[in-house]
Amino acid sequence: MMAVGAISFIIVLLLVIPSVSSPVLSATDSSLSIVEGRFGDSVTLPCDGSARHLPDDQLDVLWKTDQKTVAHYSGGKLVVDSHFSGRVTFPTERILRRDFSIDISSVKSSDEGKYECVVKNEHYLKDVQLKVLPPLFSRSLSVAVNDLVTLPCYGGVHKYEPDKLFVQWERGGDLVLKFSSKELICGPKYEGRVSVSPDWRDGNFSLSLSVTGLRDSGVYQCSSDQKHNVASVVLEVNIIHSDNNKLYFLIFIPICILILVVYVGIAKKQKIHHVKNKIFSQCRWPRNQSHSQEQENNQE
Repeated sequence: MMAVGAISFIIVLLLVIPSVSSPVLSATDSSLSIVEGRFGDSVTLPCDGSARHLPDDQLDVLWKTDQKTVAHYSGGKLVVDSHFSGRVTFPTERILRRDFSIDISSVKSSDEGKYECVVKNEHYLKDVQLKVLPPLFSRSLSVAVNDLVTLPCYGGVHKYEPDKLFVQWERGGDLVLKFSSKELICGPKYEGRVSVSPDWRDGNFSLSLSVTGLRDSGVYQCSSDQKHNVASVVLEVNIIHSDNNKLYFLIFIPICILILVVYVGIAKKQKIHHVKNKIFSQCRWPRNQSHSQEQENNQE
């Protein structure tokens, strides 16, 4: 009987102790939210802190990802990591309402990952998985000879290790461009005509190509290293007649015709005037001569 009573006492004790302890949520206990946003758009990472009954002056809220700080509000001051500088909104008014959601603008592919909302003493409130989608774009482009075209491609980049990136563009098995933090190699047919986006650290792997002729038409493929979220895109580039050439003919040819008409008109006027002067000079000389003869006769 004593053994049964001891066991009962232990069970009751185990049930009572959690009820009087501070409730601590682990990252696994908190519900996981999935937020999706397109490259360049704004997203909101939700975190409800209404259950936390802390005085305003004791509010301490931390958002982190990959064990690094995203934004930290403490003592009325906000500190934002350099990777998110100028892109994170965490208004004090919202925080005082116990809404600990943050806004991230101009989302990059490198922003993708798991984010944690934590309050003072490491109480996890929310886990949010952010997925960054590529912007909407056409997979078939029509360009003119001598145009500069951008072939879009977006992929994943580790926000804190962008230098490990590797990107390669190909067309029909031929190398167009190969890019990494250590080297930039252009294919023999594309020397001096291609470049990669300066925003490659953000996950923008778009290719700029100066089109020189029909030989540039075809299917282009972009891919990144297998160790980093592989991103590939197939684009069809068709060559068409340039609208600039059409505009050139529509404007230049009429101007040339107008100049020619004016020139011919002026030339005709000058020729007519020259003929008139010649005729007048021919007609006037005999008249003057006859008049002088009359004067001589009168004197006689």
